[in-house]
Amino acid sequence: MAQVVLLSDFCSGDFGGSRYMAPYALAGQLEEVGFDVLVIDYFTHKSDFMNYLRQFISKETLAIGISSTFLNPNARKNQNWRSPADGLQRYEEGVLWFDSGEEFSAWLREVKAMVLSIAPNCKFMIGGVKALRVFQDPKFYSDLDYVCVGAGDDSLKAAVLSLSRGEEPDHFVRFGFKVLSLPVLKNQRANCPEARMSPKYGIQKFESLPIEVSRGCVFNCKFCSYDKKESIRKDLDILRAELLRNYEQFGTTVYHFTDDCFNDHREKVEATCSMLLSLPFKIEWVSYARVDVAIKFPHTIDLMVESGARGLFWGLESFDSEVARNAGKGTPIEKVKAFLLDFQNKYAGRCISAGSFIIGLPGETEDSIQRTLDWVCSTKALDLVYAGPLVVAPYSTILDKIAVDYAEYSRNPAKYGFKVVRFNPNYWEHEQMDSDRAETVSVTFMQQWWRSRNSGAVKSIWTYPHLRTLGFSHDEIFRNLNLPAESAQFRAQAAQRFNSFLSRYFDLLTSASAVNAPT
Repeated sequence: MAQVVLLSDFCSGDFGGSRYMAPYALAGQLEEVGFDVLVIDYFTHKSDFMNYLRQFISKETLAIGISSTFLNPNARKNQNWRSPADGLQRYEEGVLWFDSGEEFSAWLREVKAMVLSIAPNCKFMIGGVKALRVFQDPKFYSDLDYVCVGAGDDSLKAAVLSLSRGEEPDHFVRFGFKVLSLPVLKNQRANCPEARMSPKYGIQKFESLPIEVSRGCVFNCKFCSYDKKESIRKDLDILRAELLRNYEQFGTTVYHFTDDCFNDHREKVEATCSMLLSLPFKIEWVSYARVDVAIKFPHTIDLMVESGARGLFWGLESFDSEVARNAGKGTPIEKVKAFLLDFQNKYAGRCISAGSFIIGLPGETEDSIQRTLDWVCSTKALDLVYAGPLVVAPYSTILDKIAVDYAEYSRNPAKYGFKVVRFNPNYWEHEQMDSDRAETVSVTFMQQWWRSRNSGAVKSIWTYPHLRTLGFSHDEIFRNLNLPAESAQFRAQAAQRFNSFLSRYFDLLTSASAVNAPT
């Protein structure tokens, strides 16, 4: 039986995705101060979840924590470019997951009633990136006891310690919610903490895993709400020890590096890749990367691919030079395009090159967006392309630079040309576009991209580690980037393997919990 249960899920299509790092990092820190913690991953995929959860609850259970960051199961109204006839509603509008806020609210009431019947003092908390959305439509989330914003390393630990003493956790009130005290930006901690992945988490043989190399981003893009201008790196000896331990325990050689930007510094790339290449086994990994650093220090890209990079996600945002520069991307666009073409020539079939664009940046016209689309469709310089509407998050002076490093577009919208910014529902407008039109243009962009590619079943670099977990080879994954003839068969096979993976996972979690239960 667990004192703290953390619920997490990385929901992505029919065959899922790899685990999310944060719950395991938090679990490790709670365990360091003596708490018995259980992480239940993939919980939205468990059809009899209520009964499954019940076996881990006792009167000693203090808290249930819900990690919101990747909770986006496919919903009927969230098909966007895949099935535009179903509508264009997106989860950026404030719904955490499921088909509606009402459905989440009903689910939460049911889970809470069951848990409180066994553990009457248990408190329900939500954290992660989407936790801020409870403030946008509070009526759906009123059954939550606490909200954890920012990096939860300190606030969650302090809250659970208080609950264990029978005390009310320190908090402040925001829109009627109790928000845990001690929020912090993740790049303001003293270190990037060690994570100890354990058999108690139901990790399977050769499973790919997430791992932190650093936290935060040294750049300052105007649209971005990541923790900016600074990053903290994990000590390389600690990182190496984690990689060795995971290999020895699980045979893990494939990773999702959770950095906001892996190649933020030349020295970091050189030192980290040198360490990776010194391991007594080869690894594969995917992560976010920055084009301008790669252009300035081209040898770092060679090092990254040589050390195991199998998917790199480039935040390109716009191919209009002035728009990109004003948004925080200052490298000349022709250099960016030349780099992408060169990367494809050198590493096609070895490392997936994915580029993302933001639809609706101030100053960008639909003609400019169409020129970008024409280029990516005609050149095949990118294996994968993503385009989504600009999101302007609701701004809070109370939380800014304490729990959330808000985008400049949220802090000073008028300075960047926004005429209207409002929330619940979200809406913004500037001279070139509004949020409704940006949504529609995003759908059109993606439809045209996929038609030009005649693409296969693999539509995200983030599925690469998970597909390796499911037993697909590197070559099979790359082939299914481009072969539509095999798509249906591949998806069906992946879905079947994922279901088998889930069955083993939930059985392993139950067995591991029984083994670790106090006598």
